[in-house]
Amino acid sequence: MTACALQLAAECGFELAGVSELHLPPEEINSYVAWLERLEYGSMDYLPRGLELRLDPRKLLEGALAVLSVGLLYRPREQHPQAPDQALYSRYAWGRDYHKVMKGKLKRLSAGLLAVFPEYRGRAFADSAPVFEKLYASQAGLGSKGKNSLLISRTLGSEFFIGEIITSLPLAPTPREDWDPCQSCHACVDACPTGALSGDRTVNAARCLAYLTIESPDPIPQELCPALGSRIFGCDACQGICPWNRRRIFTSEPDFACRLTPQLASLEYLLTMDEEQFLRIFQGSVIRRPGWAGFMRNVLAAAGNSGQPHLLPLIRRFADHANPMLRTQARWAAEHLEDSLAKEADQGDR
Repeated sequence: MTACALQLAAECGFELAGVSELHLPPEEINSYVAWLERLEYGSMDYLPRGLELRLDPRKLLEGALAVLSVGLLYRPREQHPQAPDQALYSRYAWGRDYHKVMKGKLKRLSAGLLAVFPEYRGRAFADSAPVFEKLYASQAGLGSKGKNSLLISRTLGSEFFIGEIITSLPLAPTPREDWDPCQSCHACVDACPTGALSGDRTVNAARCLAYLTIESPDPIPQELCPALGSRIFGCDACQGICPWNRRRIFTSEPDFACRLTPQLASLEYLLTMDEEQFLRIFQGSVIRRPGWAGFMRNVLAAAGNSGQPHLLPLIRRFADHANPMLRTQARWAAEHLEDSLAKEADQGDR
């Protein structure tokens, strides 16, 4: 039964698949609870609220017996512009919204399981419910957690999405390899622009640029704005430096091919984008997640870091915006850019 489920997963395009029991090691649960107690989840209050469901998947599916975890590589082949005045988007956002892609494949997998096993019942999730996704995937043998808190696979590295089906089928657990992908390496800890990683395999979300540019509803803290550089959606620093991601392995999923046009790397263009344009241009993209205001907050911060004087008039247009978050971010950006230009001019006069 398990072998058939894994074969069906492969036929649906998942590069990784494995099965785990519902029970998770107490030390892993305790580590997560301790992280919550340290309040390192930022404004994501849904995390502590969902703890009860995380602890017992049977509350998501009555009669659940196993978790079938899958992994789908998203690393695109294309390169992205990296000039100082060009915006950077995290690689996972270059293509179609991964929720839609994963859900489509999981739906196909569920249909396949039902066709083979008429008694099948299951619920599929992909970063869409309070489930210990990384823990179940690790227990199923898909990989081990790295010091960047991400799951690392021996074959794929860490640039893959995780999904799972909680099922009533009595699937046998697949072997789990107990290995440490990091050992003495701390490259990701050193590379994190804001010190959000401490090496204990957790991340302080309140300092993480991915959280600050996507999930946070607030202005980016001023002391962290310079670390943003030209990033406007997410951050790949900890994955880009990871030795496990050095292999030239790329996704074969057409939906993950880069949809971003060169124009969308232009901070000048992005500073003129209104909400209607934002929703139209990023239709079907996870980049919609922070909303137009959150996205423009990120663009303003990146413009403030750009050192490009021609962006100042565009930044100043937001200094009196009705949205207080945008006002705050614009005023920081204008002041920071003016200071940078003044220092540059002063050095040129010497």
